[in-house]
Amino acid sequence: MFILKPTVLQCESVLSDQRSLAVQFHLECADISLTYYEYRSAKEHIDRAKQLSELHINMTGALGKRTRFQERFLAQLILEVKRQDDEADQRFIESSPTPTPQASLPKDYHLDDDTVLDQVNLAEPDQYKLPDLSAEEQALLLGVW
Repeated sequence: MFILKPTVLQCESVLSDQRSLAVQFHLECADISLTYYEYRSAKEHIDRAKQLSELHINMTGALGKRTRFQERFLAQLILEVKRQDDEADQRFIESSPTPTPQASLPKDYHLDDDTVLDQVNLAEPDQYKLPDLSAEEQALLLGVW
């Protein structure tokens, strides 16, 4: 792993113009680091990919119902994802990530369960809308949590 460090720094300077490619690169580096049990290095690469993606990711709770027979709204764990609204959006307007087409995503299957709902029924569903995410950003969410 120590042999690759100078090469990684050279590649990072080349990829600085292409944000989505740089995010992919750091996710791959994190995966390789985890393969060789280099947890600190993997965390650094995940943090760098998070910076480059300009996403604000927060694990929080919201009131909601998970079953058909639930009478009261209870706290449900959700992942809140927001884009940072700075002048950085103006700089990367031409290279903004395109969302993954719906046809390429896995299909949602109904559970056909008498008790559990297919989705969490939130008390305020408009407050926690997920933005359109590119494939790199979706992979970053999986890597972060």
